[in-house]
Amino acid sequence: MRNDSCISSNTILLSSVLQLLEEQLEKLSRSSFFADELSAYIAELRATVSWLEQDIGAAAPQLSSDFVAPIVDSIWHATQFLTGTTSNRVPYEVTYLLREVLQDWHLGDSIVTTSLIQSPDFYCESVLRAPSEVLKGLPTPRVALSKYLVQIGVPEIFQHMPLFCAPLYHELAHYLDQRSKVIK
Repeated sequence: MRNDSCISSNTILLSSVLQLLEEQLEKLSRSSFFADELSAYIAELRATVSWLEQDIGAAAPQLSSDFVAPIVDSIWHATQFLTGTTSNRVPYEVTYLLREVLQDWHLGDSIVTTSLIQSPDFYCESVLRAPSEVLKGLPTPRVALSKYLVQIGVPEIFQHMPLFCAPLYHELAHYLDQRSKVIK
């Protein structure tokens, strides 16, 4: 009996978090600062969250809550970077130049997102933590993302100093290596 109540409470928690994510993604979709690729990506994330909500609430869900939890975590984490990108707090020039580098490496299917952090260190999230990678394990082709998310943390103290953001290129190289296997 205890195991059933644990499963039930996990399902309730996941369902609640999915509802909150849907609300957050809906707010992001109405952001005034939006590139077409971000808008399409958010729409895909919203469709994914909607599908997960329907599945987890079904009488016979296709996915277990143990399988859904890492997907929810990945999408939640991505909203932090998507929010940072749409807030205009990191200079547009910084992300524009990073996108140009990705084009040079034939990785135009990547979207650069940023989040301001309270640490003095720049960092790039692992490719494996992005929603597109986590969703690859889904047993249904109905849910997929067409782009890859580059999630880069920028120290807040440098937010208006693009010349101090040169370490972002180093961080982007981590992403390039993970996607293109530059270093074997």
